[in-house]
Amino acid sequence: MRLPELRELLLQQVSAFNRFEGLSPSTMAPNVESAFYALNGTLRERMRRAGTVVEATAEALHDIAQLYRRADGQV
Repeated sequence: MRLPELRELLLQQVSAFNRFEGLSPSTMAPNVESAFYALNGTLRERMRRAGTVVEATAEALHDIAQLYRRADGQV
């Protein structure tokens, strides 16, 4: 798997967590509902951050590869 594909998968998970926003199953006790939404928000933010880190890593690796190409006279 390539880094851009990994980033897309992570962002798809962010979308999945967004679908839970505003849902209020009647079977949840209020404290369970609060914990659920707190966890959902935390996981969503972690996925979003992971996507950002993967994107930055991909860009850095691209820049490093370009640097080596220049050093080898390939560019």
